[in-house]
Amino acid sequence: HRRRHDRRLRRPLLPSNSKTNAVRSLRYAHTGSCALLSIYESDTKLLRVALTGDSRAVLGRKVRSEAKDGATGAYTYTYQVHVLSSDQNGHNAKEVERLEREHPGEKVVENGRVMGWGMARAFGDAAYKWSVDVQRELHERYLGDRVRENMKTPPYLTAEPEITTTRIRKGDFLIMASDGLWDCLTSDEAVGLVGLWLQTNASAVYTNVPMRDFPPGGLRPIGVLSPSPVSPYPSASQSPQSQSQSQSQSQPDSQSESQFPETTTTGTLTATIIPKDTKDTTTSQPTSSHQSHHQEPKTYSRAQLPLSKKLQNNGTDDTTPMYPCKDFSAAAHLARNALGGADKDLTEALISLVPPRARRYRDDIAIAVTFF
Repeated sequence: HRRRHDRRLRRPLLPSNSKTNAVRSLRYAHTGSCALLSIYESDTKLLRVALTGDSRAVLGRKVRSEAKDGATGAYTYTYQVHVLSSDQNGHNAKEVERLEREHPGEKVVENGRVMGWGMARAFGDAAYKWSVDVQRELHERYLGDRVRENMKTPPYLTAEPEITTTRIRKGDFLIMASDGLWDCLTSDEAVGLVGLWLQTNASAVYTNVPMRDFPPGGLRPIGVLSPSPVSPYPSASQSPQSQSQSQSQSQPDSQSESQFPETTTTGTLTATIIPKDTKDTTTSQPTSSHQSHHQEPKTYSRAQLPLSKKLQNNGTDDTTPMYPCKDFSAAAHLARNALGGADKDLTEALISLVPPRARRYRDDIAIAVTFF
């Protein structure tokens, strides 16, 4: 058996003996990624979420409060928080238990890190998955990485996802984001912030206005962390016809109605962080007359977040205004408030940082917000 094993090791692991080709091929195997996927079945109203890594999916559920608004007499609404995934890292007790069971006697998790790495599950990252024999041969024959000293019984990481299923109700929304957002905001804060955003922008999300009456991109604009004084969405006081007429002056004549299918009440908003000095070509620029009449947006405190269960005190004054509501994308709204919020100088400083120095102060942030 040992002789057969030795002969197998002597066979080339790669189709070519070229070290150049090997280096080019192996560089992809040594990179890695998390993955967060959701699939919504409209006929059954079931939402399935699959996670590999330390991203997170959080559901906000709209519930009617018993109290009524003192001014209008209408019922008010708050949001419940439902976390639909568990961060798969060295702080997850179930992941730690799994790794200790699979690798008895080894110190796999230390100080919340798995073999010195942040995640317990990931795609790629072959150095934590290939056998020691394979890694040693790749190093000796193909300029592969040296085998790590603590590498004894790989694989340590797995790409197998954990899947949850949730029945969706009308008025729910889903936040999917990478760990960069959750390093700055709790799940409760994120749901409260989207609920706060909906108080101003609900008419843009829950609407029967045809998508052709929205600017290019419809309900899926790219959110940029630079305020735009003019909302691209039709307001409650503006009819779809007048909105369409006002926008026809700024839209190219080549756009036809066939480019904009009828919308539903489900839309996904994503945010891309763009440095302040980068030109934004995703939205039309406001005119100077609009800019001169721009007013600073209202800023809210932690106590004003519309949550069914109030936030736990984190040592700060819950009545201090800290959350501006100024973006026309819910995802950009989350990103802004994760990176400084009302402290505009801090927000611009964090956005202006470039790799590799940026990683010292903030992780990569990817956000998608879906409304049902």
